[in-house]
Amino acid sequence: MKRTPGPAYGFSLAGGSMISFFQTDPRHSEKANPRPGFNGMFRFHYFPDQSIHFHAGLELMTQATSFNTYYFAPNHSVFYDGSFGYTHKLRTVELYIPLLIRVGLTAVEGNARNIFYLLAGYAPKVFLAAS
Repeated sequence: MKRTPGPAYGFSLAGGSMISFFQTDPRHSEKANPRPGFNGMFRFHYFPDQSIHFHAGLELMTQATSFNTYYFAPNHSVFYDGSFGYTHKLRTVELYIPLLIRVGLTAVEGNARNIFYLLAGYAPKVFLAAS
């Protein structure tokens, strides 16, 4: 008697360090320097069929930069002298919630040299913090 495989599921975890590159407006700031950040991911995978995969999860990302800009201190002139004498540091923390579906176009994916598929989804982003 041949067993028909039923729905399967799995989990995946990933993480790593990252560096983000920011651009600044030269009229207001200068010298955006990348600072280290990190990202992490947890995903649930559901396979109702061999060629159909559903993915849902959470992805957390933090990125940072430092840049020079001007700052008008209280009780000082508001005339801008063209200098960027103050250094600021910026860090953001973002949460993504990816919801994906993958539909395979290859008849048998196991041990195939090439696999073709369609991938569609949505990943809303929530800003958790900025400092």
